[in-house]
Amino acid sequence: MRIVHLSRLPRAPWPGQRLRVDHASLLGLDSGLDPGEVVVLRVRGTLHRAVVLRVSFGLDETVYDLQVGAVVEPDGLDGLDAAAVEHRPWEAEDVMAVLCRLKRTGTGCEETCSACALNPDSPQGWMLQRAVRDLG
Repeated sequence: MRIVHLSRLPRAPWPGQRLRVDHASLLGLDSGLDPGEVVVLRVRGTLHRAVVLRVSFGLDETVYDLQVGAVVEPDGLDGLDAAAVEHRPWEAEDVMAVLCRLKRTGTGCEETCSACALNPDSPQGWMLQRAVRDLG
């Protein structure tokens, strides 16, 4: 069972709550989640068991429907065989994806993704990604 940190929630969830979260909101997740998988969510200092109900794949993002379960005490993690997902540093692609999401949801986007410099698969995005990597 993996322990993942869920960002972007104003307060901790309650048992029984359903959450719809995008992959980028689950910090440190090194690979996708599968339907039926049980994880431990760390949200604002609290730990909750959660079950992945459904996985939706969009053009830009993978979205998970989670069913929040009971609160887990930190000393109870050993009995769950839970392991924290190693935090990885942000890559250039992560930064570009966040900027792209902010651009689309904040002001609306007039460009197509194939021409956008924030898309690492576009020619402009590939050049920006290379330039960002060279900075580091």
